[in-house]
Amino acid sequence: MDDWGKGRLPQTCTKCNLTEEIMNIALRPSGGRGEFELAGTQGKLHVSELYGLPIFIEILPAIVINAHSRCLLKDGKPRIRLNNRNVRNSHPSSLIAGAMMLPKPRRERDEMHGADLLRWEQFAVQTVRIDVVPLADRIIVRPVTVRLENGDDVRLDISFAE
Repeated sequence: MDDWGKGRLPQTCTKCNLTEEIMNIALRPSGGRGEFELAGTQGKLHVSELYGLPIFIEILPAIVINAHSRCLLKDGKPRIRLNNRNVRNSHPSSLIAGAMMLPKPRRERDEMHGADLLRWEQFAVQTVRIDVVPLADRIIVRPVTVRLENGDDVRLDISFAE
């Protein structure tokens, strides 16, 4: 089995045309349902350079949607926060799952069990490999690969482009 099927995704994208390091939107445990963070580096681009910039998602070439969120330094970690907490299902991971026409995900990974991940609220979007395009007033993320998981460590990696 190659590194792709093991627990952690490789630091460089081996299943796509990107040869440099790639960033991730990653679900991290935080004592509750989990927090999404922006993690990794992309070439010389570091997460700290993206703090405070609005996040947009390119779901198709020339089709970009506002994720209504930003990466902020919170408790020493690069957390992704919604601009308005009252906006439901607009988190980047939910928008990406919706663009892929997946059932609704949850963040409570450990509360979901079974071999069938692709059911309503039965998986978490654990990691989204992203290509980041930094602009002066926002960042555009281009999803590359999405990893779904549940509490039984059942995993499914999906290429966003396919």
